[in-house]
Amino acid sequence: MARFLRNGVLLIVLIGTLAMGGCGDFFVSNNAINSITLSPSSVLLKTGDTIAISATAITVGGTTSDVSSNATWTTNDGTIATVDNTGKVTGGANGGAATITAKYSGQSSTASAVVSTSALPTVLTVNGNNLLNLGSTYQFTAVASLNGQVSFNLTPFVTWISSNTSLATVSSTGLVTPIAACGGFSGSSCPTITATMSTTSSPLQNDVTIQTIQ
Repeated sequence: MARFLRNGVLLIVLIGTLAMGGCGDFFVSNNAINSITLSPSSVLLKTGDTIAISATAITVGGTTSDVSSNATWTTNDGTIATVDNTGKVTGGANGGAATITAKYSGQSSTASAVVSTSALPTVLTVNGNNLLNLGSTYQFTAVASLNGQVSFNLTPFVTWISSNTSLATVSSTGLVTPIAACGGFSGSSCPTITATMSTTSSPLQNDVTIQTIQ
């Protein structure tokens, strides 16, 4: 590092300039990719069927863009499900569940692909308590059936949603946690816990409206 001792003022100017230049590395552009999301986050398909998953990039500034054709797509088990370079998933010869991963600009996200070797279920049922106590947690389940005979436990693979997370939350595996009282004399409308899953035919969806008490 060069030093200029002849002019103290000049020395201060040079140090200030270098310091400001060095700080530039600490600022992140609003256009930098902060995360990516996949939609749908879970799919159900038969062997040989194809369904598309899209990848959306979210910048630090909050803008979004479709990067499905630019992401790197992989599957953890090609015998269950394959995925092409645009996010199209095809059911493999083996039934079961596979994890689909998309990577873009240093960020990654995953989706579940459940493959059936026979006909797809047509009904999804959410099972869980309607009346919940604060301070406890409750495991909800999602079971799909075909003509009321063949059952598929899709609890870990469906997308779980609470209509009001200030009253009750639900995890990605269906674990419901009451947050505040609702219904009755509480003055708050009670939330609905919903399970959804995309299929190559009609989407599967079902919900349960809960009530939370002290």
